[in-house]
Amino acid sequence: MAVNSPLADLEAKDRKRFYSITLGFMLVAATALIGRTIGDALFLEAFSADDLAYMYPATAATVCAVAYGYARLASRLPLARLVSILSLLLALASVCLRFALMVPDTNIPRIAAYVLGDLVVNLPMLLFWSFAAHCFVPGQAKRLFGLVGAGGTTACILAGFIIKPYTVAFGKANLLLLITVLMVCFAALISRTSRRDGIGRQAPNATGNDSSIGSMSSLLGNTQIRAIVALMLASTVALTLVDYQFKAGAKEYTDDLAGFFGLFYGVASAVSLVIQLFIVHRVLQKGGVFAGLAVLPAALVLTSATAWVTQSFDWTVANKFAVQIFAFTIDSAALQMLYLGVARQTRSQARALAEGIGKPVATGVTGLCLILGASTSALYQLAAVATIVSVVWVVLTRINHNAYIKALVDSLGNKRFDASGETSEIQDVALERHIRDSLESASEEEIVYLLGILPTLDQVDWSDKYREMLTKKDPRIKIASLSYLKTHGGDQDLPGIVSLLNHQDAKVREGAIDAIDALGSPEHLAQVESRLEDPAPETRAAAIASLINSEDLDRLLSAGSALRTMLASSSTVDRVAAAHALGRLQRGGLVRPLISLLQDEETVVVQSALEACLQHRDPKLIPAITPLLANPKVAALAGDALAEFGSPSLDHLIPCLEIAEMEGSFEGAQCIPPILSRIGNAAALPSLRKAAQSHDPVLRTSSIKAFAQITVALEQVGDQRDTIHELTIEELKASRTAASRALAVSGQKDTAVLEAALRQVTENHLSNAFTLISVLHPTVRPIEMLQSLSQEGEARNNAIEILENVLKGDLRTETLQTLSDQGTTTSDTNSTLQEILLEDCSNWVRIGALYAIGRTGRSEPNDVTDNLRHRQAVVRETALEALISISPKRARQEAENLSDDDADIVRMVAERISTAG
Repeated sequence: MAVNSPLADLEAKDRKRFYSITLGFMLVAATALIGRTIGDALFLEAFSADDLAYMYPATAATVCAVAYGYARLASRLPLARLVSILSLLLALASVCLRFALMVPDTNIPRIAAYVLGDLVVNLPMLLFWSFAAHCFVPGQAKRLFGLVGAGGTTACILAGFIIKPYTVAFGKANLLLLITVLMVCFAALISRTSRRDGIGRQAPNATGNDSSIGSMSSLLGNTQIRAIVALMLASTVALTLVDYQFKAGAKEYTDDLAGFFGLFYGVASAVSLVIQLFIVHRVLQKGGVFAGLAVLPAALVLTSATAWVTQSFDWTVANKFAVQIFAFTIDSAALQMLYLGVARQTRSQARALAEGIGKPVATGVTGLCLILGASTSALYQLAAVATIVSVVWVVLTRINHNAYIKALVDSLGNKRFDASGETSEIQDVALERHIRDSLESASEEEIVYLLGILPTLDQVDWSDKYREMLTKKDPRIKIASLSYLKTHGGDQDLPGIVSLLNHQDAKVREGAIDAIDALGSPEHLAQVESRLEDPAPETRAAAIASLINSEDLDRLLSAGSALRTMLASSSTVDRVAAAHALGRLQRGGLVRPLISLLQDEETVVVQSALEACLQHRDPKLIPAITPLLANPKVAALAGDALAEFGSPSLDHLIPCLEIAEMEGSFEGAQCIPPILSRIGNAAALPSLRKAAQSHDPVLRTSSIKAFAQITVALEQVGDQRDTIHELTIEELKASRTAASRALAVSGQKDTAVLEAALRQVTENHLSNAFTLISVLHPTVRPIEMLQSLSQEGEARNNAIEILENVLKGDLRTETLQTLSDQGTTTSDTNSTLQEILLEDCSNWVRIGALYAIGRTGRSEPNDVTDNLRHRQAVVRETALEALISISPKRARQEAENLSDDDADIVRMVAERISTAG
């Protein structure tokens, strides 16, 4: 059972995140139930059922306004901070409302309590799922969100049964304080999870891609979307009528509204949990989407009609009970399935139209109708209306199902079906049946496509189909079938798999070996061992890994011998395959062979070895991986490996970064800061602070970004505030200096290269400064701010005004001075060139200055000769060229000294000068 657990393949950090998310949803769900209970109870104690009708359009408008405000804030603030702030605001509102209820002779707080009840039902849920969506990839979310939902339902059960004794002991108004505690705990939990896992900490990019958002008219032009919107409207009207009848009837039925509502919601949540865990997937698997969609409206037809005939409050309660147990279980799961027929690029917009616009509009309109009709209609006559609307709902369910099936058939036929981004489980007997039928008649090319989407359907056993597919001729089909059967197959599949060990396609043979290895069949090791002589290196590699993993001593010795042969082979393909074999081993320990492959002359071998390192993560490999950062062909992959090793990599990376400016230092230092950022250890901050003053612009910028990211991720902004302030001032001053020098050399033919280099340096320093400013002031978004400052007119003025209001002290003064001094200088060209040569600067600025001196001859020979010993060959070559125009005699002398330079380009120039002399 442990192997089949949704948590089985989660790493420790992902498990911690899952537990945090589950606890968060329990807090949110409990808050929603308590908020709805106290809001309804306080309002209905003071107002009539006729007054209740006014609250539906009021709450719909409020929820829409809050959702709009949330959308605006979400584009400006980091998600985790936004969730925490809004949660704390809800907590504060609950406290304020509790004190407002103490004011005598006013019922306004009770109206506010009803509105707040709707807010704590909707807003925390929106906040939670916005954050949770960033916590797991879709595949993980499918497995885990069902458990998260079960945790929330469990919390509702507990909250429902606690409400009555709580109100007896402390009073119903003090339920608001319980909401406050839950919301504060939720805000703290989200903040802690965000800090620990680095989720939702970055400011959003406001430049959204609006081109992908279809207009409302274009969305409604889609038949299926129109059907979904109609279904949403009808269902919302029915549910609003049921809700009104339930609350109005409860007012007449009992004086203890809070206790009644709490008990009702607690019992309903308990039944919902049973349905969620044991019934939902069975209904969807056996009856499909139509059955899932039809359960709730069919139940409402029965209960509403009976309530109308009997005029009994018991049936009104049954009506609401059906909503509570089905709406958030079977109906919700089936509804999400409907969107699979909509093209993926418009799926989120379709959801927003149907659920974000359709539901509030329907709620508000229904409330207005109740206002007009409630005074003339008996309460139970509304049950007749609800019955009629529920019948319409059932009809729309069939229409939606037909549109859904047609859209699925079209998308499958056109190879456009894509459920890879869905986080809800996909279970539909109709979709399963259609795919099974399609596999029977599809061409082999179509089968390849269909096999690719089978894993997206949850809780469906496709083993029988994959067994059939093993007989197909297309190797791609065989490979896909082997891949599935190695995790879902059994002993009955082994004969067919073993027969493929002699297949003509090497990939098929390799897949067969992997399947035999996964299914754990020692009696077939002899057939696998025969593949050690396979002509395909990758097949031999699979056989080697399988035999070593078997831990059979005889087989292990023969596999080890084959592995040594491949490692020593002169064939690049063999050595690549050897690396793949090492990566497949279930146990580590073979560090020495991996190190030898990491030092291979062929790039493809080194890449394969790095991929193998990612599988084992033995710290002994770090010293062999670190030098590869200097190799641009494998630097990115080496960085990934070192980041995956985590903190043990710091002992090797930090020293390399600290000596980056020294002569003969590590050439891969520029790659280190991003790795340190991914590791996220505070021990790297001092070294990054030092590297942030580097004269290498790439290293300097990457170090500043890494310093900022680690500081934010670890919530050390307060501790590092002084350091960040100092770095920002340094960058602003450096930007002004570079801008002044660029202006001093501008407009001259011989200084064009230097001017361009200085302009780039100016922009780099300014960008670095705003990266740091955004850490101290998250509302300042560097990309958008720099874009506005680069423009003229209103955009620039607005940006400067924001900075004037946000920044304080010398940071404000230095920033505004930097922005205003971009067009002033006090230096001339000659003095600027001399300043550049006498100080450390970026290589391209130095090259530009040397080139200008060479063209003008405005310098002393000694100012140039110092650059002939520079670590960069291009600088030495440019300095030697410049020396010719200043002092030909001195140039010939220096050329003799450089005749044995390490760089070809320098030796060529030196030889040319010596020959000319």
